[in-house]
Amino acid sequence: MHHWKRYLAPAALVALAVLSACTGPATSTLNVVTTGSGAGAVRSEPAGIDCGTTCHASFAFGSTVTLIATPAAESRFMRWSGCDSAHGLICSVSMTGDRSVFASFAVDDASTASISGTLVFPGDVVGPSEARSATASSDARAGSQRGVDVVPGEVIVRYAAHVTRRLAPLHVAGVPLAHVRSVAAEALEVYRAEGLSQAETLDLVAALRGRDEIEDAFPNWIVRSFATPDDEFYAFQWHYGAATLPAAWDIEDGTSAPVIVAIIDTGIIPHPDLDPLPGFDFFADDDDPTDTGEGTDYHGSHVAGTVAAVTNNALGVAGVSWGADIVPVRVLGPDGSGSTLGLIDGIIWAAGNPQGESGLPPNPNPARIINLSLGGNIGGACPESLDFTFGQLVASGAILIAAAGNDGTDAGTVFPANCSNVIAVGATGPADTRAPYSNYGSVIDIMAPGGDTSTTLTIEGRTVPAGVLSTTLNSVGEPDYAFFQGTSMAAPHVAGLAALMLAADPSLTPELVRSRLRESARGLDAAACGRPSSADCGAGLIDAAAALVADTGAPVPPPALPPVTTDVPTYVVAFYCLPFGGDPCGDFDFDRTAELIVSTDSHRVPYSVTGLAPGTYLMAAWQDLDQDLVVDEGEPFGAHPDLITLAAGDARTGVTIYLEPLTMTSTPLDDMVIAGFQERFATRGTHGR
Repeated sequence: MHHWKRYLAPAALVALAVLSACTGPATSTLNVVTTGSGAGAVRSEPAGIDCGTTCHASFAFGSTVTLIATPAAESRFMRWSGCDSAHGLICSVSMTGDRSVFASFAVDDASTASISGTLVFPGDVVGPSEARSATASSDARAGSQRGVDVVPGEVIVRYAAHVTRRLAPLHVAGVPLAHVRSVAAEALEVYRAEGLSQAETLDLVAALRGRDEIEDAFPNWIVRSFATPDDEFYAFQWHYGAATLPAAWDIEDGTSAPVIVAIIDTGIIPHPDLDPLPGFDFFADDDDPTDTGEGTDYHGSHVAGTVAAVTNNALGVAGVSWGADIVPVRVLGPDGSGSTLGLIDGIIWAAGNPQGESGLPPNPNPARIINLSLGGNIGGACPESLDFTFGQLVASGAILIAAAGNDGTDAGTVFPANCSNVIAVGATGPADTRAPYSNYGSVIDIMAPGGDTSTTLTIEGRTVPAGVLSTTLNSVGEPDYAFFQGTSMAAPHVAGLAALMLAADPSLTPELVRSRLRESARGLDAAACGRPSSADCGAGLIDAAAALVADTGAPVPPPALPPVTTDVPTYVVAFYCLPFGGDPCGDFDFDRTAELIVSTDSHRVPYSVTGLAPGTYLMAAWQDLDQDLVVDEGEPFGAHPDLITLAAGDARTGVTIYLEPLTMTSTPLDDMVIAGFQERFATRGTHGR
């Protein structure tokens, strides 16, 4: 059913009411229809409606009927339609004739999807915008949480073919832009806004792209040569490009403030590409962590080389962090196994024994980062006492990073990756999809390249296994390099990246490192994760360059907030799109449309619309300043320029909606969304929420 057809409903009801008044009926019929993907019941006061059993009843003409919705298990109530007024689960209906009311319920389980992001309000509507600063610190943070570097305030625009006034000033999101010059390329114009940071420049570009008259807009990116190490076999370390490390090394290569990383594993080997600090052997209980014994595969040394192989020495391979120092801690024997007690002692010792546990030798080189490319299935959750111990280490500043396991199953029972104070890492292969062996599940924080030796790559004319290349010994005990696969190979990529982050900003806490790794990751959809839900691959594949520019730099005092406006509702609506007339979003399905009401005490407000069914959505927001449930001229209003398609379980993040005072010269898209808002709220009544 299309928008314009639904606008007939109020007029039809009025006509029916007038006719009923003339004939003076004693009763009127109330029909209740339950809709949506979920289930629920509706009852009435006075009694009569008990829907799903009895969904229609007669009531005295002129009386008022109250309907109460009750969602079923694993469902939630969404909205009313057809009420005179509604609030939450309550609907009020005046029986001035036969009436129909719709109650919509949605499934509320893990299969539903969500869209979240930020609302950006114009400063002249909700208060002064945050102080703009072009200082080095704010620009360093800026590169914006998106891993790019731009000339602050400069944007390049290509207008649509029908636009003739291309040299006039622009005003976008309350920001004036002056025309600078034309570019020696077709239809490109340069504009500049004063006093913007890099992050604000990127926000401005996003707002420009949403305009009907703009064909394209992009920032004046800063370009640099990428740092390339001269190590002999670096070209075969394809996995570093997958993690954007070449771009990251231009920002930080780990030498600014070297970080100590402990490798809790099988020990270490003498190798020209490894330069470890003194370690300890908790497997044999001595101070020599050398990896020896028949059958060893030198697993710990391979892991150590990924974290911090000696780099730019024209030999062998490069490490993720060129300046990190390795402390080898042997807790596994030649067959790759060891005990939990030895593991716990090794972890506490590596962190410098912050709680002063007795019986442990002194560690002159406490590690900030502890890599755990090991683990075991313990048949249940992380033991509370051990997670508490790990929490104490994290509180002391240690970062614990663990491989998720290689069984291709849920990692929820794999210790220590299943502990809440540990960063759990799954593995991707050369196609940036979850490697077939990698464990998955809700405990996964992040994915990193772990290789897949069942496939091959052709590099510089040579066909090689698509594994992770790092340091080892050959069959006669000579220094060598080999391709391994596993989440054991993925975890040291994350440990090395954490070392780069701490080298760039030693003040980072373990909590900030974890959150920035996740926030900067490139999400894997359900198909790339190889699972029904993308959430089984955590935040996605690490993006080293993005992680290094996410909120880095000196702390900046928070701006003064605009006046609190919690009494003015702002509606965020995920309109469920229906194709019509060749347009993938030519109409809306209001039964599957979802909304959120947010309070606005800042000009940047986070939001998250949950419980969404799979499908395509148009995201829009509107602040109802006069609270009349009508989108009026001058009220903050905006729509995200791109449609968002969700599969079951998808959690789409980073969807920014820019609101500007609505003018009568809106685009056809604006007209459509305005009509959607007006229809959606037409039956709520003045005080409906």
